[in-house]
Amino acid sequence: MEINTAAPVITRAEILIHAPIETIWGIQTDVNAWHSWQPDVDRAQADGPLAVSSVFRWQTAGLDITSTVHEVDAPHRIVWGGTAQGIVAVHVWVFDQQPDGCACSD
Repeated sequence: MEINTAAPVITRAEILIHAPIETIWGIQTDVNAWHSWQPDVDRAQADGPLAVSSVFRWQTAGLDITSTVHEVDAPHRIVWGGTAQGIVAVHVWVFDQQPDGCACSD
């Protein structure tokens, strides 16, 4: 799954984190702990490990979002999407081990 380049809004970000890819993967895919490190996430709940077709629920900016996982290629790529108040969002996270850390992009 890829981002729809004709979508009305697209955001992209990249950061180099000085940590092993496995550490970053573990933090990013631990949905239940998102609120502890993402100030914009009010709550998040997954009933188990993220896998293709698994569903998790989270809240941000007053939006209650139910997301479905579409792709998992641990620890390199995860894709999920969800709809809230008519807004359809797809998140594509890519992780690449570098000599000095993990390059993370969404």
